[in-house]
Amino acid sequence: MNWKKINMAILISVSSIVCAQNIEASPQGIKANFSEKSILAYQENSQHKIAEFYEYLTLYSNEKNPELRKQIQSNILSMVSSKEIEVLDFTDSATNLIDLSELLEKIKNQDYKFEIDEMESSENISLYEWENSYQLKISKGENFQIRSISQCIIFEPLEKKFGKKSKLVWEMKLDEMFED
Repeated sequence: MNWKKINMAILISVSSIVCAQNIEASPQGIKANFSEKSILAYQENSQHKIAEFYEYLTLYSNEKNPELRKQIQSNILSMVSSKEIEVLDFTDSATNLIDLSELLEKIKNQDYKFEIDEMESSENISLYEWENSYQLKISKGENFQIRSISQCIIFEPLEKKFGKKSKLVWEMKLDEMFED
C-alpha cells in the first residue's frame, strides 16, 4: 500500500515538472508568459502539490523502514525551494519556524497525520510567485490541532539542458510558510 502511494506521488511530481510549458519566457514573469486560464490551472496544480507535500509528511512520520523513509525524505526535499527552508513546527502549538530537516527528525516514527481543508490561491500574483492559504489538521493519536497557514509558491523559468539543446521550462516549488 505504501509503495503504491509513493509511486503515485512520484509520478505526480515528475509529471508536473515534465508537463511544465517549454516556452521561451521573457523576464516579465508569470502574467507576461501565461494566459489567465493557464495561471489558474497552475494555481490549482500548486494546491495539489501542497496536498502531496503533506501526504509525504504523513508517510514519512509513519514509515518504519529507514530506506523507504530516506526515499520519502528525498521526495519531500525535491518539492521545496531550498533544503534549508524553514517551516512551521507542527509538533508544537506555538508558532515557531524550524528547518524542514529538523521537522522531519521530530515527526519521524511519531505517527502524525496531516490533512488539508479549505485551500485557495491568492488572486495577487507577483513576478514569480503567489500564495496559497489553507486549513491544516495535524493529528497524533486522538489529539489534533487545526492551523491556518499561508504558503508561498514559487513558479519561475529554469533553463534545462537536453544534450546540446536547452529549453526554458517553468518549475513550481513550495516556499516559506507562516501561520495566519
